[in-house]
Amino acid sequence: MGATSIAKAGVRIYRADEIVEPGLANSDEAQHLETEEGDLLLRVERTVFDRGGTPIEYVLLAYRADSYTYRTTLYTSSRD
Repeated sequence: MGATSIAKAGVRIYRADEIVEPGLANSDEAQHLETEEGDLLLRVERTVFDRGGTPIEYVLLAYRADSYTYRTTLYTSSRD
């Protein structure tokens, strides 16, 4: 659905859990990602929740490991 569609539906995202781990490309992934079967990929599994803890989005993604950059910004709970 994506964050924009979720917001348009009037649902507020509260948190998301995301796992990033290595994996090997299967034949379908290799074809879509223009790589070879068995090549290293990064797999992402993400579940997005509303404030009540209800899952509102579940996503499985695969990225080529040779062209993926992961960036995050972390904040403390109180940003004085």
